[in-house]
Amino acid sequence: LYTLSLFFVLGAINIFTSCIDETFASVEEGNISLKIAGEGLQTRIYQGKEDGDDLDRAIHIFRVLAFDNATSQIKYNELFFGAALKDIINYKMIAGTYDFVFLANEPGSFKTKLDNLTSYSDLQTLAYPESVFNSTTSIPMLAGSNDVVVSSDANSLTIGLRRLAVRLDITLKAEMDLGDGTDPATDDFKGITLSNIPDRVP
Repeated sequence: LYTLSLFFVLGAINIFTSCIDETFASVEEGNISLKIAGEGLQTRIYQGKEDGDDLDRAIHIFRVLAFDNATSQIKYNELFFGAALKDIINYKMIAGTYDFVFLANEPGSFKTKLDNLTSYSDLQTLAYPESVFNSTTSIPMLAGSNDVVVSSDANSLTIGLRRLAVRLDITLKAEMDLGDGTDPATDDFKGITLSNIPDRVP
């Protein structure tokens, strides 16, 4: 009985080791260079001419999501910020075909949800509420690129981010004092109404 048990364990170890060897032998490592189109990731230091301009172009956080092209399961999910956030990000990954999604300036309240994504369908269920878009935070941005082949050779991908919102600053000038809109009895200024604004951004 003791000999049989020992033989079984050794046999199991040999089978497991064989599987590991075969798996590693078939893995080919690739590298891809990611570059933001236009002003690049260094836009996070853009100062602007007017108050708030720096928030329009600033990139403080950058997330790379790579999904398996065939299964839509997530394979890579990494967040870059601080010193790791550079003009060109060299990213190592297993050679293959991927669908990429890039997120910039994600709201802090969404970090846990984004960290725990398992598939592309999980990402599609998320939507930023209008409350995360304001005059004091950087505008969230998004880009996607499908059917990207990453090989063992040098690979590069230029990313064209688009803002998920626009910042609207309005300055009103009048030749007479219309009030500030706080006293309906005396003020002629009734304020500004913006319509057809969505309450969330998918």
